[in-house]
Amino acid sequence: MAIHDARGRLVRELSRGRRAAGEHAIGWDSRDSRQRAVAAGTYFGRLEVRRNGAAEVQVRKLAVLR
Repeated sequence: MAIHDARGRLVRELSRGRRAAGEHAIGWDSRDSRQRAVAAGTYFGRLEVRRNGAAEVQVRKLAVLR
């Protein structure tokens, strides 16, 4: 799970690696990889899941309001 800004730059990687099958929750505290608060605006959460060798990517739009 990673957060990108509107220009596509990586803001923060929230999770990496394998997880057991099932439902998981990952939160984002609106901070970048250096733990600085990000500016108000539009960001994108990108999740890549690999199953049986095939990759599935999901992207969700996030709004940070200050």
